[in-house]
Amino acid sequence: MSGIIKILPEHIANQIAAGEVVTRPASAVKELLENAIDAGATEIQLYIEDAGKTLIHVIDNGTGMGEEDAKTAFIPHATSKITNADDLQHISTMGFRGEALASIASVAQIELKTRRDDDELGTQIEIDGGNIKSTQPIATPKGTNISVKNIYFNTPARRKFLLSDDAEFRYIEDTFTKISLAHPEVSFSLYKNNCNILFLPIETQYARIIKIFGNNFQQRLVRIDENLSDVSIHGYICKPGYVTKRRNKQYLFVNKRIIKHAGLNYAIESAFTGLIPEKNYPIYCIFIGIDTSAIDVNIHPSKTEIRFNNEKLVYGTLQAVVKHSIGIHQLSPSLDFNTFQLPHKYSNSSDFSKTSSDFREAYLRSVSEIHRTEMDILQKDIESLQSELPLHEPQLGSPMKEDDNVFQIVQSYIAAPLSSGFLLLDQHAASERILFDEYCAKKKSSEKTPSRRLLFPQSITVSSSQVETLKDIQPDLEFLGWDFSWIGDNSFMINAMPENAARDGEEDAQKIIEDILDVYVQRLMSGGHDMSGRDKVAAAMAKRSAVKYGEKLHKEEMLSIIARIFSSAEPHISPSGQKTFRIISPHELSQLLLS
Repeated sequence: MSGIIKILPEHIANQIAAGEVVTRPASAVKELLENAIDAGATEIQLYIEDAGKTLIHVIDNGTGMGEEDAKTAFIPHATSKITNADDLQHISTMGFRGEALASIASVAQIELKTRRDDDELGTQIEIDGGNIKSTQPIATPKGTNISVKNIYFNTPARRKFLLSDDAEFRYIEDTFTKISLAHPEVSFSLYKNNCNILFLPIETQYARIIKIFGNNFQQRLVRIDENLSDVSIHGYICKPGYVTKRRNKQYLFVNKRIIKHAGLNYAIESAFTGLIPEKNYPIYCIFIGIDTSAIDVNIHPSKTEIRFNNEKLVYGTLQAVVKHSIGIHQLSPSLDFNTFQLPHKYSNSSDFSKTSSDFREAYLRSVSEIHRTEMDILQKDIESLQSELPLHEPQLGSPMKEDDNVFQIVQSYIAAPLSSGFLLLDQHAASERILFDEYCAKKKSSEKTPSRRLLFPQSITVSSSQVETLKDIQPDLEFLGWDFSWIGDNSFMINAMPENAARDGEEDAQKIIEDILDVYVQRLMSGGHDMSGRDKVAAAMAKRSAVKYGEKLHKEEMLSIIARIFSSAEPHISPSGQKTFRIISPHELSQLLLS
């Protein structure tokens, strides 16, 4: 019998390696930009067409390559950065594995032009699916000019798993942003379908951060700067009054390499304990410098994970430095959840009407989907729910019955006793579902959301990467009640906003738009194939405008939220995927007490 173990053909092995390195167009962008930086480039241009699916084109003014080096660069494991095993303990460059160019070339069509400063002519190489098709001398500027065309043309199964062009471009933009943040000594240009959307000149670290984050961050950032014998830490943190609901504005670099490290992120966040609300996250851009022998970056093909010889030292130092910076600048939060005004979005709604039977069906449907095992316990109480939970939306100021026993828990959850236990409802998630359903209903009826014109139009500034996003979703935002226009550079003029966009009398259009953009981009980059573009915008709006955690509600509002959540076709889950409520049975209560 012949052996069953066989050596894979080289072109298949290369495609498997490509799967580790080139998971999407943004992965190829990362490798090419890092190669340009390692080549000493001070000017890098990135051209993207069709979200990188048609073209990724990088031009740099680095050292360039001779003909033999240019051809060798596309051989698997070819590298100029490692000569022996000891070199792995002292890696200071961005790339070193020698897999990137070979992997990219195996799933794309490549055209490379490169020339060293002392060479009269450069070299042009054309590669198709990993095979060199032609090599010839060419007149070309010093540096390297590489085009990656039709990525995954020979692996269509991979191509079909790519997200929308908008989502894939956001990944590219995110990669471009991270690399440019780490290298203010390099000029970067980003072109989307031949349109220059971002230019970053050589500048200081602070200027580069402001250019990426937006001019509005000039008054928000606090510098941290500490040089110790074992580690140096510098960069900027945002004042506690300016936080984010997501971790998308947290940038952590080690030796100018963007990294993912849950422990270090926690060290930074723990320094803000007690200063920012729960489920909010600090904004920062922090650079850690450490001897290359004290870290291991060779633990993942993406080179974004890292291991420290002495993690406790780095963790403790980072936490102490951030705490010291917060203290020395006397930073403190300006948040008081107990002074919020009474919201009105849930009152006086003329279109709300539910019959007892409709409510019963909605309730049964939601219970059966998330608590099917409790149906026997709850079935006998369904009819009695008509008296236990509201079947109509209360009016503000209407008299309340003494037995309307609903209350808040830590000003974040609404509890309503039932004879079968009690209803526990997440006020933010439920409010988000209610608002999203309202927006979607208006979309179906082609009815625009009412606007409220601002007495004084507000000028807002967004980051360079957000300008195109805001322009893209402008029609959808205008349908949802916004009225604004681009006034040049990174600035927009806000003339009107939806009636329910600003909670608690807040009219800070800058903060509202920032939050909407953050949620929208996060949903876009996470896939969200179940939603149209307008629905993604509506989901972002609902997330921003929903009742907040920590917000004190009057009894009328609590009853209103309970009533309206059960009129939804999907009352059990918010557009963000959070569970909106749960029925706690007497059995569960007893188990909690006995456990």
